[in-house]
Amino acid sequence: MNQTFVCCSTYHVYLSIIEAYKFKYEGHDSILIFFVDHIEGIEEFVDNVAKIGVFKKVLKIQGYTLIRNLKQRYGAWRYFTQRASIVVDLYQKSNPELVEYDAFIANSQINLFQINRTRAYFLIKYPENHFRMYEDGYGTYTQKLPAMRHFNRKYITKFPVLKGHDPQIKEVVVSFPEKVVDKVLIPKLKKLNIQALEDGIREEDKCKVITSIIGDVSVMRERATIVITQPISEDGICTENEKKKLYGDIIDAEIESGHMVYLKTHPRERTVYSYEKDGLYNLPKYFPLEVFNLSKNLMIERAVSFYSTALYNLKHVDEKVLLGEDYLQKAIVKLRKR
Repeated sequence: MNQTFVCCSTYHVYLSIIEAYKFKYEGHDSILIFFVDHIEGIEEFVDNVAKIGVFKKVLKIQGYTLIRNLKQRYGAWRYFTQRASIVVDLYQKSNPELVEYDAFIANSQINLFQINRTRAYFLIKYPENHFRMYEDGYGTYTQKLPAMRHFNRKYITKFPVLKGHDPQIKEVVVSFPEKVVDKVLIPKLKKLNIQALEDGIREEDKCKVITSIIGDVSVMRERATIVITQPISEDGICTENEKKKLYGDIIDAEIESGHMVYLKTHPRERTVYSYEKDGLYNLPKYFPLEVFNLSKNLMIERAVSFYSTALYNLKHVDEKVLLGEDYLQKAIVKLRKR
């Protein structure tokens, strides 16, 4: 059956690409729908994904800005009693391509990542479709929704429960099913085998993905480290200057150990890292690091991060160093005492 993938991050897109190739080889079409109002500057990346050719169409839509402050804009009464119809109306008026591709979406299976309020449109508009929810970081494994949320959404607001709890969500696809604690999700769990999906892509198609997304980027494996940053200042964990010093210390330590360093900035960061250090190279900001899995020419000796799902997913890395959130907190305290 044809597939619709709904995304808002580069990792979501990567999973959509490798899944879409599987469906393409089986004779099915796929479209990609991407929220371009979530990450500043992401549109060029989305345009490059369209060049791969695995998707019949790539739609760029608004969603996050549309649902912001709905209660203030429409009043509490309409917010609680008419939110579903308000969301559908907003999406269709602001995203004409959604209307244009309505028939395709209605006759497809819908694959959602990070099922928050921005995805509610699809659950409301296509209640009879088969939906999948894919993992999105640690939240999928640790979430527990209060029982009153089900009651309120079903009987009062008549709005989707979200987070995989709606009956339309038939499958919840995760890398580690045994770690999921949400009892509603457990009966729906399916194993996500990223490596099997990657291995199933033909070599010429792997080249298309790499060329379209990262161009002619190359890395040296021997004595080389990728430092993967996170939006820790944007998330309020520390200040931007503190973040720059934290990553600067990591980079300095790697360079002093004789390693060349490649810096991979998280797409959601607004920080501009302007380190002037010999042996430091900046990788493109807007691409999923998992693309490195598609070529042995993109192997690297070491990867370092405070916390990152990409670190777990990289297969051509000899040593993965996950410093952890405790290490980060202690490093911030130590930095503030300098």
